[in-house]
Amino acid sequence: MDIAFAFGGQINWMRYITTMKKRSKFSSAVSITAVFMTVVYLLVAVTGYSAFGAGIDLHKPISSVVGQDAWTVVMNAGIFLHCIIAYQVNVNVWCSLLLHVTMPKYAKELTVTNSWSKKGLWLLVTLLCITVAAFVAYTLPFFSIVMAVIASLGDVLSMFGLPCLFAIYLLPLRTWESGLCKLLVMLATVLSGAGMYASLQQLVEAYHGKT
Repeated sequence: MDIAFAFGGQINWMRYITTMKKRSKFSSAVSITAVFMTVVYLLVAVTGYSAFGAGIDLHKPISSVVGQDAWTVVMNAGIFLHCIIAYQVNVNVWCSLLLHVTMPKYAKELTVTNSWSKKGLWLLVTLLCITVAAFVAYTLPFFSIVMAVIASLGDVLSMFGLPCLFAIYLLPLRTWESGLCKLLVMLATVLSGAGMYASLQQLVEAYHGKT
């Protein structure tokens, strides 16, 4: 599940494609970024195992098991910045798609107009989402497990299931490509169901353990 999450983000592909000047280059861009991410992940994994060995606690964030020094502060700041940027990109993409569905005329005006008012509106949406997310994270019990439930449904299924469904119904696929997409849809559904079951089980156990 961690590997699937690490290579996720496909739910935003449709939005990225529509904003590209040369949409035919999208497959090449995806291939390049996938290779780049794989190399970076391998370097991080090799470095981590070389420094800490196989006895590291995989159930804890990496920032919780390393020594607390200046490098840890820099690392935590980098993780925080990454999460803020990544999740706000997702939020802005989803808000834009929602506007296109519910208020297409207003959404088109926002897309065409490149003014400070437009930038201010998206900044306001971003700050509001950060505030709500921080409030929920600090007030909701077992927030990390709740996020696992959401990730099982939203990340795994939407990242790997929806793009394949779109490809099956919208693209002129060859027989083997259609079969592969159907297989990925079934695999994504199974993984999502297994992740939700495990997350809900942990949530119930954590709740009963607290009470």
